[in-house]
This record gives sequence, C-alpha cells and structure tokens, in this order.
Amino acid sequence: REWVGKFFGDKEGDVFWKKIILSHHKHLNKGHYLIDDRLTHNGANEFEGEKIHFGSEDYPDWNSVATYLMKKDT
Repeated sequence: REWVGKFFGDKEGDVFWKKIILSHHKHLNKGHYLIDDRLTHNGANEFEGEKIHFGSEDYPDWNSVATYLMKKDT
C-alpha cells in the first residue's frame, strides 16, 4: 500500500487512492486486472478478470506492466 501511494499517489483524487485491494485470497477480488508473479496460487487461477503475470517474459518489470495498462486505458 505504501509503495502504491509513493509512486501513484495516496490522497483523494489520485488514480489509485481507493482502487487498490490487498488480499491473500485473490479469487475473492473483483476487478479488471490481477498483477501477480504466481498465477496459480491462492485463488489467482480463479480470478475473473485479466491476469498479468509479473516477472514473465511479457511483463518482466513494473515499467512493462504500466506501459501495457496505460495503452489499455486509451
């Protein structure tokens, strides 16, 4: 949570202020994207939105994830 606040803002009006969910039970979360390094653990394989495999060849780092998500937003 602190990392998201530092890099994306943590006050009302900032894009991620009320949109972050931290949970060990990933399948209980509802949303468009799940960014995770282990897509088959803790319910991640049951997540209904799009899964982004952090650390994979397609998404090796946060810059690649952010670039992808920014393109999706346009």
